[in-house]
Amino acid sequence: ARGEGPAASPTRMLARTSRGMLRSAHVPWRHARGDALPNVEVNAASWARATARRLSTASPRPVLQSARVTDVAAPQDLKGKAALQEEGSVLLTERELQYRALQPPKGGVEADLRGLMASSDEPLSHTAADAGKIFSLERSSAFASLFFHTGLCGKGRQEQAAKTAAALVRPEVLELRDELLWRAARPADAQHSLRDSSGLVLVGERGHGKSWALNYAAAACEAAGWLVVLAPWAADWTMGVGARSAQEANEAYRVGDSDYFKAVPPELAGSDLYESPDASALLLQSVYFSQRGKLERITIKGEERRKAYAHLAAGREPTLADMLLPSVRGEGDAFTDFPVPLRPVHDLLQELKLVTEMPVLVAVDGWQLWGEMATSRNWRSPAP
Repeated sequence: ARGEGPAASPTRMLARTSRGMLRSAHVPWRHARGDALPNVEVNAASWARATARRLSTASPRPVLQSARVTDVAAPQDLKGKAALQEEGSVLLTERELQYRALQPPKGGVEADLRGLMASSDEPLSHTAADAGKIFSLERSSAFASLFFHTGLCGKGRQEQAAKTAAALVRPEVLELRDELLWRAARPADAQHSLRDSSGLVLVGERGHGKSWALNYAAAACEAAGWLVVLAPWAADWTMGVGARSAQEANEAYRVGDSDYFKAVPPELAGSDLYESPDASALLLQSVYFSQRGKLERITIKGEERRKAYAHLAAGREPTLADMLLPSVRGEGDAFTDFPVPLRPVHDLLQELKLVTEMPVLVAVDGWQLWGEMATSRNWRSPAP
């Protein structure tokens, strides 16, 4: 996803569509575009309150949905009665996510929104008839299995809004979803298949919903059984994890610097590329926790990499789960001290190109930021 142009008015985000947002270098879109939205006139503030109420209190039960997830233990888990599992130098725990109904606001506006609601909260189930209608991404199956670990694409308030607010099903995101599924259904050696495609780029002015389109596509592919690797914000590697300004401190270093990296793959030796250990460590952990079941079914294809990780497989064929496990456990100074091993993130990216067990989606928000200069500098020196 790439942002261009002036910022859009946030008050118009739910009601607008972004024509021309998708661009493919291979084939034209095969689906008719319909930009019509329901003809509803209602005060914006009243509509927003009523929408939240309709989404949150539709069920009389106190809990709408729950799911169990595995996560890194937090300080409060150590004080409580949570069951902890030790993995190397990391403690893991299981959490139960619960989505509770909100209490009706006092003086709230009653509105019949049945005509505005999509047929499902699952992006994979939406059809053309759902275009222009709203749903809740938070109640989709992908929220607990994927986004809980990776975060949502988008910056700050955008991410929070995507998590909690009603979302619009737009014709463009349906086209993107169908394009990906269509390519995955073609034979691997066929033209326009996933293997034949270098990738799809979402373009458009800032505020047109490119980050939201990535979230929607990732949720659909996750529900379809794809291996989904999500980098919610590319600037984590160039400006620092969570940073929004080049003035904030960052720790990105040249991959050829032996003071910061070890286990450097031969093809990267002497490279002038930069790497942010913090951002890559978070990526490896989020991929492992969100995709563990799939990673355990994908064997390592590269001969040299298969030998390098064979000792972790206990006599069986090593998998991508074996490859990431040391980074999750914090073994070999994976994210605790310098120099850190560079192989895990590089090997994962190389192996993703060779996966045959299932389709793979690598989604990066703001990918063009990777081409910018890292904001790190040597300690007490203006030199980058």
